[in-house]
Order: sequence, then C-alpha cells, then structure tokens
Amino acid sequence: MDFKLQIALVTCLLLTLLNSALSAAETAPVAFSAHHLRWAVNIEMMRGHVTTSLEALRQGKIEMVRAHAGHPLEEHYDLLARGLRARNPDFEAQVRSTLDGLGQLLQSQFSTDVYEREVTKLSALLDQGLQMLVPPDVLALPKFQSALIARLSLTASQEYAGAVRDGRLVKLAEYQDAFAFVVRAHILAQKHKGQLPPAALQQLQQLRQAIPSVPPATLASPEEVSQTARRIASVIEQAGGTSPSRRRYFGLLMSPLIVIRSGIIQVDPAKEIAAIRDLLDEIKRAYRRGEVRRVRELTAVLYLEHFEKFEGDLFDKAPELNAKVEPILGLKLRQLIKTKAPPSEVDSLIDEVLPSLREVEKVLTGK
Repeated sequence: MDFKLQIALVTCLLLTLLNSALSAAETAPVAFSAHHLRWAVNIEMMRGHVTTSLEALRQGKIEMVRAHAGHPLEEHYDLLARGLRARNPDFEAQVRSTLDGLGQLLQSQFSTDVYEREVTKLSALLDQGLQMLVPPDVLALPKFQSALIARLSLTASQEYAGAVRDGRLVKLAEYQDAFAFVVRAHILAQKHKGQLPPAALQQLQQLRQAIPSVPPATLASPEEVSQTARRIASVIEQAGGTSPSRRRYFGLLMSPLIVIRSGIIQVDPAKEIAAIRDLLDEIKRAYRRGEVRRVRELTAVLYLEHFEKFEGDLFDKAPELNAKVEPILGLKLRQLIKTKAPPSEVDSLIDEVLPSLREVEKVLTGK
C-alpha cells in the first residue's frame, strides 16, 4: 500500500476516534459529588440562618438575632472555607470578614436598615461562592436540586428532634434552625417544582405544615417529622432511578459519590474508620493546645472526607446505629467546640462515639 495512502487512512481513523470521544463527552451525564451537595446545603443553611435572624430583628427579638447571626460562621463556614480558599483565597477572606463583621455588628447599637444591608451583602457573596464551588451545569440538574431539597429536609428533621422532647419545646434555637431549613427547602421546591416528583412536593408541604412558624402554635412529634423527611428523600431517590444495591455504594443522598459517570466505586470502611479514629485523637490534642480553628477544620475533614463515604451503606444496613453516630460526628462535636466547652467534655464525647465506631466497622465489614 502506498505510504501516503497509509498516512491518510491512519489520519481518518484518528479523526473518527477523536470525534467519537468528543461526542461521547458531550452526551455523558453531568456528574456531581458529595462535596458539591455539601457545599450547596451549607450555603442554603447559612441563608436560612441569616434570613431567620433578619426576621427576628424586625420582630424586635434581639437574642434570637444574635443566636442565628453567629451560626453561619460557627456551624457551617468551615465546610466551605477550604473549597473557597483553594479557588480564590482573596474571596474566601472577604466572605470570612463579612461573617465576622455581621457578628461584630450585633455587639453594638445598630439599625434594621444597617443589618439588612449586611445580610444583602452576605447573600450576594453566598451566590458568588455557590457559583464558584458548584459548576453551573450541576446546579441546573433536577437531580441535584432534588437531592439538595431532600438533604435540607433531613437536616431539619434532625434539628427538630433535638428541639422537641416529650411533647415540649426544649430548645428554641434548634426549632428555629429546623424552621429555617424547611423554609429554604420550600423556596427551592417552588423554584424547581416542575422538575420535582409530585409526591415529594406533597410530602414537603406536609413537612412545612408540621413546622409552620416560630414560635409554633402546636408541636408535631419528632417521629412524624422524621418520617416525613425520610419519605421526601425516598421519593426523590426512587425518582432518580437509584436501586438499593447501587445505593449501597454511592447513595443519592448519603454517600460522597452521589453521581458517577460509569461503574461503581467501592469504599473500604475499615480504612475510613481508622482515619476517623486518628482524626479524633488529633482533635483531642489540638483542642487541648487551644488550636480551635484547626480543630474545626479537622472536624469538617472527618465528616466530609471520611464518614460520608460509608454513611449511605450504614444508613441502609443499620439506620439506628447511623442515627447514633452521625449526630456526634456531624453536629454535636462542632457544637461543643463552638461553645468553647472544656477539653474534658470534648474528650468525653469522643470517647462516647468510639465504641459505636467499632460497631459500625463490624456491621460494614463483617469482622
């Protein structure tokens, strides 16, 4: 065969392969990770806190304002800071400064107008941060918005369970958090209702009715609220076509690999649990040294980069055990650090969860 003809044939073959690859890339489903969802969830929760604080200010409830204005920085920002800093350190510093400024404002005399301007400024920064952390094609995905709504609903139910005991409201701040998160879920659902399963919208409306106002006229049971939130998550997960066997590896709502392009990525639970134990030991040491910012970052890493990798599997196999471990690693530990609890209390909470981690390892590995 003529050499030039051979070159021409090889070139045609390469071009055909290249075009096929490009075509496949264009038609491949958009993937999103647990980091995308976690960032979006925490941004929405931050919005919920500041919106609640602004409404409380308009009602003259200054203590409620102070409680909620500090939550974005104290409870959520550490889960965003690393991602923002990696993309734009100057922008991350601006967001942190604005959050600090909101808290400092509450220590002095201020007007509703001034506070509202600061909230508007923060809201614009959160919009920028969301666009920076989550690609536009991911934000446009119905599955992503559905997962975001479900996660907000589940978190609201967890807050509600901590607020209501034996038919009584025992922690108003946690009830307010639940209310704020349900409101944000409802706002998102109205915005994207054409893309959501009708059954999920119906269940979300029930959740909204169960947590209707602050303060509440009546109290639903935590079990009722939890069941409604889980039904929302279940309807959304089923609508996404995620089968129980696949959910075991990368559950739509619970696991860190929420959508992948192909195949199933398995996680080594023993390895992740060992990493969690090491981080808990380091948290103890760092907290005793007074390295609070480092401790807060370590708790974020522990939860996002390790626990969430097997949470979906644990939720499927042992939901009661998951309900025992997740609040400690996900919220209670950060709350102790936020309130500057004595090191002995932090040590005690960590020691409390260690036996449960051994149970988790046994459930997930069979060893």
